[in-house]
Amino acid sequence: MMVSHLMLSLCRSHSGQLRVWAMWDWGISCTAA
Repeated sequence: MMVSHLMLSLCRSHSGQLRVWAMWDWGISCTAA
């Protein structure tokens, strides 16, 4: 689930901010795991 979200965010990294959100979300997932 998180992977899909990350992929979608990367796909919409046209603004750049979304990419940052994706990385932040990934960090949270990594910490949770």
